[in-house]
This record gives sequence, structure tokens and C-alpha cells, in this order.
Amino acid sequence: MYPAPFEYYAPNTIAEALSLLSQHGADAKVIAGSQSLVPLMKFRLATPAHVIDLRKVPNLTGIREEGGALVIGALTTHRTIERSETLRKKLPILPEAASAIGDPQVRNQGTIGGSLAHADPSADWPAVTTALDATVNAIKASLKKGDIVTLVGFGSFYVAKRNPRAGRNPRTNEPIKIKGAKVPKFRPGKALKDALN
Repeated sequence: MYPAPFEYYAPNTIAEALSLLSQHGADAKVIAGSQSLVPLMKFRLATPAHVIDLRKVPNLTGIREEGGALVIGALTTHRTIERSETLRKKLPILPEAASAIGDPQVRNQGTIGGSLAHADPSADWPAVTTALDATVNAIKASLKKGDIVTLVGFGSFYVAKRNPRAGRNPRTNEPIKIKGAKVPKFRPGKALKDALN
């Protein structure tokens, strides 16, 4: 099946993308790797009049360490996360999760930001980010009550210490002791805090 007709935009800056979103409102959808929105459009479960492609917007891809934290750009592909030596060393749950996503085409095209923006509760990234108590950074653009916050960034991970505690074995319900450990945490960004205020 083919999608309904739509206007396609490929902005070169975040400002352009936000302007297009503001101009077209609820009739617009943002696309990143095309692995979530395009299938919905082909079955006409989503019929946006305007599609805004973020792939030409700079600085939304990559994995870097910044101020003792790991930062992952929203347009970073699952494959990039899967193969990242930095993440394998510092936060191996992310490459492990990325390796289990879909098939090679989905991993090479799909993005972490697109997956999170699609917000399918059965998808891999929502579960992983929930387990990590992650937060998504977004850009605020004159939001009013009921407006949508558009995903344009991810956030930064850091390592925190979890104290030893008691718990229960999920299979047997017997009491167990859980050792203290270094665990990944997510540092909420200023953009997210601003968007929530």
C-alpha cells in the first residue's frame, strides 16, 4: 500500500524544523530514520499532510562524553549504538539492547530518537530508558498547554552508586541480598526542565 499524499521538508537547522512544526501544527510529523512512521503511513494508520525530515539537521547524531556524562544524539542509529566501544565499556546495556532491535535494515536506518518519539511501549528503547530511569531532552518552542514537545535531543548518562539492599528473587520470592554497585543514571537536561515548566 502507498501512503496518502504529503508535503516533504528537509530543514537544515533546528530553528527551521521548529518553524515548520509551528507553521503546520498537528498536520505535521517528524521523521528521522523512517522505521516507525513510514510503515504507519503505508497502512494509512498515520496520514500527515506534512513530513519534516530531520536527517540534514547537524549535531543530532553521535555518542560523546561530556562533563563526565555520555551524550547520545537523537538521530544516532541503533547500529551506531550497537557498535560503540564507548558504550560497551561504560553502559553495555545500550549496545546489547540495540543489537536485538529488528533486522539489519532497521538497525542501520532507525534512530534512538525516532523510536522514543514513536513511543511504542513494546519497543526496545522505551523499556531500556525506563529501566535506566532516563530522561529525554527536548527543545521548547513557545509551548502552550496541550502543545507537543518535539524530540530533538537525548540526554546524558552518568554513573552513580547504588547502595546494598534487600530484595526478593522474582522466581521463588525468597529474600535475597543485593550488592552495592555502580549503575547508569540519566542526567536531565536544561531543555527538558524548561519544557516541563
